[in-house]
This record gives sequence, C-alpha cells and structure tokens, in this order.
Amino acid sequence: MRTIKTLFHIGLLLSAWIAWFFVLTFLTQLTFTPWDGAIDWPALGTWQRTLNDFFASDPGRLIISIPMIIVSIYLTRSTLRRNPEKRIRIIGLLWLFIPMLLLAWYGSVSLNNALHPYPPVMYDPNYRGFHLTIIPGITLIGLCIVWLVYQSRINYFPRNKS
Repeated sequence: MRTIKTLFHIGLLLSAWIAWFFVLTFLTQLTFTPWDGAIDWPALGTWQRTLNDFFASDPGRLIISIPMIIVSIYLTRSTLRRNPEKRIRIIGLLWLFIPMLLLAWYGSVSLNNALHPYPPVMYDPNYRGFHLTIIPGITLIGLCIVWLVYQSRINYFPRNKS
C-alpha cells in the first residue's frame, strides 16, 4: 500500500510539472509575441520583429518554463530529502501555483488594457508593440521568482505541530 501511495504522489508531482510546462510556455508566448496574428508586422530585421520571432518559437517560448521547472525540481528534491513528511504540502502548493499564476496574469493584462486602451478606430496597426508586454511580463517573471523563493523556504520553516 505504501508503494502505491508513493507512486501516486510521484505521479502528482510529475503531472504538476508537466502542467507548469504547458502553462508557462503558453503564457510566455502569449505575453512576448505582440504581433502574433496581426495584419501588419514590423519589417524583417528590426528589433521588434526579431524579438517577436524569438518568443514565437523555441527556444524563446521555453525561456521561462524550463529554468522554472528545473529549479522547482531541485528545490522539491532537497525538501523531500530533509522532510519527507512535507510531500502532500509540496504537491498541493505545486498545483496551487497554476491558478494563482493564471489569475495574476489575467489581472495584469486587464490592468494593461486599462492603461493602454485600443484606439477608437476600426484597425490601428501602430497599437501593437512591446509596450503592451511590460506589465504582463513583469508579472509573469516576478511571480515565478516569488514562487521559487517561497518554495525554497518551505524546507527551512517547519509547520508547528501543536
């Protein structure tokens, strides 16, 4: 029974990291490619087009998800070596990160749209640009950093057993 429970927890950990990979890759590409699906694109060779094309394909869209998952795996492994009883807490926190990230990203995009409203014309080719990625990008990267710092502190601050 203990083996089945351990395998189940390993499966939950692996599925959480796989879900992280897809969500972070999707949000990275969605955030940092402002001309994806646009009618008018910047000219080839400009910094805007080069940066947009970098984040539209590999390795650009993986630039946040891969390091985030590798660091999280390392932190989880070190925590479980020192405190194996924290297994359920870590699994729950890993799964909690996804809805928290999606809500924070949605809030930052809503704030961004309020600060940079679309002009009152049918189509404005000058509206799109990297100025629209500042707030969602800072939110995405900042939340990942805060999350990894929090995950690293799980190991050093034990729960009170009272």
